Amino acid sequence: MPAPPAASGDPRRVVEAEPVVESTTGRIHADDIRAAIQAVTPLVQQCFEDAAQRNRGPQTVKLRFTVEAGSEGGVMGAGELVSSTIPDPFVQACALDSLLDVRFPAPFSGGKATVVYPFEFRVPGETGR
Repeated sequence: MPAPPAASGDPRRVVEAEPVVESTTGRIHADDIRAAIQAVTPLVQQCFEDAAQRNRGPQTVKLRFTVEAGSEGGVMGAGELVSSTIPDPFVQACALDSLLDVRFPAPFSGGKATVVYPFEFRVPGETGR
């Protein structure tokens, strides 16, 4: 179901992307990571909208982070910016900080997983880049 247009009238949205599990010492499914991240997509949407007038066209902020088994599921460990088409450090930090609110699944058998996730801000249905 497509999201409604932003109050600013900008048709761009944060669209669903494919997470990449780079390494893991336990098992974790990319589908579970994607589903967990969807809960904070409105926060990331706001990050992009705050800088939308200065950053036209499709934008991507790619993040790398770890998910570790905690007492109540998966917990985000270290996080870093991999790449960004937006030169605004506040947008980059905002997207990374949004992940702190995600309730990730814990890797099966404990351990931790390193994940790369691209947040893409573009008009749904259009190919970005």
